Amino acid sequence: MTPAYQVRSAALSPDPDPRIRPEQGGTAVLQPIAYNGRRYFFKEYNPDYRTEVDWDGLAALMAWRRELPAEDRSTLDAYAAWPRFMVLDEASDLVGLLSPRAHRAYYADQSSAEWKPRVLEMLLPATAGLPVGTGRTPLEIKLRTFGRLIEVVLWFHDRGVLINDLQPQNVLFSQFGDSVHLVDCDSMRSGRWAPVGPVVAPDDVWDQVPHLKKPAPATDMARLSWIAVQTLLEDEVLKIGREHAEKLADLLTPRVAAVLLESCQSGGDQTVDSAEWRQVSQSWLSDGDTPTMAAARVPRPRRDPDPPPEPSRPWYQSQAQQPWSPGTSSLREPEPFGPVPGELSLDLPDTDRPAEEPEPTSDRTVLVLFGLIVLVTSIAVYLGV
Repeated sequence: MTPAYQVRSAALSPDPDPRIRPEQGGTAVLQPIAYNGRRYFFKEYNPDYRTEVDWDGLAALMAWRRELPAEDRSTLDAYAAWPRFMVLDEASDLVGLLSPRAHRAYYADQSSAEWKPRVLEMLLPATAGLPVGTGRTPLEIKLRTFGRLIEVVLWFHDRGVLINDLQPQNVLFSQFGDSVHLVDCDSMRSGRWAPVGPVVAPDDVWDQVPHLKKPAPATDMARLSWIAVQTLLEDEVLKIGREHAEKLADLLTPRVAAVLLESCQSGGDQTVDSAEWRQVSQSWLSDGDTPTMAAARVPRPRRDPDPPPEPSRPWYQSQAQQPWSPGTSSLREPEPFGPVPGELSLDLPDTDRPAEEPEPTSDRTVLVLFGLIVLVTSIAVYLGV
């Protein structure tokens, strides 16, 4: 019997939506497709890369999401496009995976015929030689975006997961930086699953974070710090000099600038102070919202009040609806955002969960049901029924 998380490539059909175009990456081609009445991205691995993918590791990575408590799973779906299905060809060989499409808030220039994902590269200026958005992005939006990114990265760290491949093109952000969404999640690492594939990064990243060969929380934060420094200084900085440190100190508080610079200069070889990074995140998220921002805010999951306790040893060393297009009315979009008291929450449909698979029953639910049975039985005995 074929596992529920495996699908055949023959069962996929092209998504006729003309707004989303295929994208060519270093190890795969990303194509918009439809499966089982829902829209996905089909990440089709390049033939040479397929031989390096660990099937068991990918299956365990996908299973981690299904095993999460419902609240954490909802948060994960808001934070990342976590893989849902492995795709096999007619010969039962692995050819790629399916991931959900990001919410429309993460796409720029939606008035045009083609939507472009709003990636971190768009925060960089033309002088950096990278794709940019229209106009110069205000510092407040940059800080808010990176504040949210730090929050998301630490959420994964708290659960024993490394981002590993933190690239500007792998992070989507909303228009005003109040929400981010990670993609290419099959590269994430954890002691709970074997590495899905080898560590792949541009040459300059290896120079900046030489310890990337041994992924750890520090390598994630070092990579994040380099991207933040390049974005805030509006310069494709490859090495930190005194002039860069002075410019950064003028933009930020001295302590926050020092945290970023120390992380960059560590090359990914230092102990991560999560509490200090949370202070940096909160300082960048504390600015008041403008009326425009409040109207366009992207809903996000509730923040966990208490992160799980730290493991006893280094875990990383152990094992709003899109407009319908002609011909797409039968495809289901992600459910719209809905407000909850005090904050907003994103609940995407569990597209990979079979209909016959029930949600895990909690111990509290079992106790309540047992108590009701005992109560009804006692009343019946008392009444002589």
